[in-house]
Amino acid sequence: MTATTSARAASAPDVPVPRPRPAAPEAAAGHVTGQAWRALRYFAAYRVLIAAFLLGIGLTGLTPGHELRWLPQLYLGTAAAWLAATVAAAWLAARRRPRLELQLSLAVLVDVAALTLLAFATGGVRGGLALLVIISVGAGSVLASRRQSLGFAALASLSVLAGEVYAQAAGWSAGPTAYSQAGLLGATCFAGALLVNWLAERLRATEALAERRGIDLANLAQLNETIVQRLEAGVVVVDAEGRVRLANSAAWRILGMPAGGMEGRPLREVSPELGERYAAWRRDPTAAPEPLRTGDGGEYDVRCVPLGAGERAGTALFLEDTAAIVQRAHQMKLAALGRLTASIAHEIRNPLGAISHAAQLLAESEALTGPDRRLADIVVAQAGRMNTIVENVLQLSRGGPGQPEPVELRPWLEDFAAEFARAAHLGEGELTVAAEDGLVVRADPSHLHQVLWNLCQNAADHGRGADGRLRIALRAGRPAGAAGGAVIEVCDEGPGIPPEEAERVFEPFYTTRADGSGLGLYLARELCEVNGAHLTLLPNPRGGCCFRISFPPARLEG
Repeated sequence: MTATTSARAASAPDVPVPRPRPAAPEAAAGHVTGQAWRALRYFAAYRVLIAAFLLGIGLTGLTPGHELRWLPQLYLGTAAAWLAATVAAAWLAARRRPRLELQLSLAVLVDVAALTLLAFATGGVRGGLALLVIISVGAGSVLASRRQSLGFAALASLSVLAGEVYAQAAGWSAGPTAYSQAGLLGATCFAGALLVNWLAERLRATEALAERRGIDLANLAQLNETIVQRLEAGVVVVDAEGRVRLANSAAWRILGMPAGGMEGRPLREVSPELGERYAAWRRDPTAAPEPLRTGDGGEYDVRCVPLGAGERAGTALFLEDTAAIVQRAHQMKLAALGRLTASIAHEIRNPLGAISHAAQLLAESEALTGPDRRLADIVVAQAGRMNTIVENVLQLSRGGPGQPEPVELRPWLEDFAAEFARAAHLGEGELTVAAEDGLVVRADPSHLHQVLWNLCQNAADHGRGADGRLRIALRAGRPAGAAGGAVIEVCDEGPGIPPEEAERVFEPFYTTRADGSGLGLYLARELCEVNGAHLTLLPNPRGGCCFRISFPPARLEG
């Protein structure tokens, strides 16, 4: 999509283009660690609340003594110590020191020990407080690895079982069901730890995938927006209600730089002309919208592309400078022409060489009469000229700079005029030369010869005045009011060229004659450009054509 556009639709200023990239592993890990610290703080808050609640009911005596035993001193001491430990753990979790794995392991270890003692003080497994161990093990398994989770479950099971063994040894056994209840509690800890850990791993994997997808989508959206903003064509995206959802800087400039921006406003309010074309396209999507003409004289081709299917789908409107489209087509045409001319010129050289060689041999024949020898010399001379033209075409297709040398215009133009008058059988006064003395330019003489030959030939073919007489003026000098430089003009008194066709005459293959090739003026202009000059068609109110070759001051000698 790179193409030269007019100043009206110049591309947006260069801005850095973001390169979408996946998040770095350390960045992703840091984000997960932040989530983990947040979860650890929630766990610490829960522990503080539970410890405070158990200490409170112990101080108020709301916890009834079990029929087997009630150890208030052990209960209150354990609850108070556990509360102090949970408060300290919450403070450490807020500071994120020491590392999370160590804090988590200490928290579960303290919980299991405290809850085991509290359960022992209130009647063992049957007291109910031992069930809180399952919550602590499950909460720790959320943040721990699978091996750690199994370790927490094993620690909890062994602690509860050890409490029951101690109670049995002390004669405080709650009966044969105590061991089965302790075993069931241990099995529940293992099952809960494994289940919670598996769910937590799945949740973390899903969250990490969603985060990566979010980063990719954000990068893609930013890249798409940058591409749209850098497009040389104007882009306007509207929704089903006709409101502008996106517009790049080129569209903003094309539409006259509306104050207040464009996004969120109705398209008819931003640009009534573009709104009318969009509405017409909505009524008949098969009809191409009319070109959009702006106040600065620009003309833009409007293309509407639906974004999705259905009545609620949006539409993208592309505004392309018609001048840029024509220029791109012209460049493609020139590229094809370069290949074509190079191929033709290459094929012509072989038969041309044979003709030239045969004419030279013929001219050396002693049986040739004087007039026939003159004709043979003409064949040799014209074959040489055609070979020079072929060389120029090949050089032009290769982009060669030519072989410039100083050319004094007055004597050179006089010799050229005499040669052309003889070849074109011009009468006296039909080709005149007027040139300043001492004016020297740097140019390739063969290039200049071919350019002027084409221009004079055009004048001879089309330059007869209303009275039927041919008058071609060949002038060279310094233009009045110009800051240096030199010009060569070829003017006639014919019917001239209409203004609307003035620029098209330099296009390749453009001709008004059935037997014309349409390459003469194109090659003439290209040869001028190779020599640092510029060929133009001057407006002539009095009629006739006047072609001017302009040489910049840098191409002058002396």
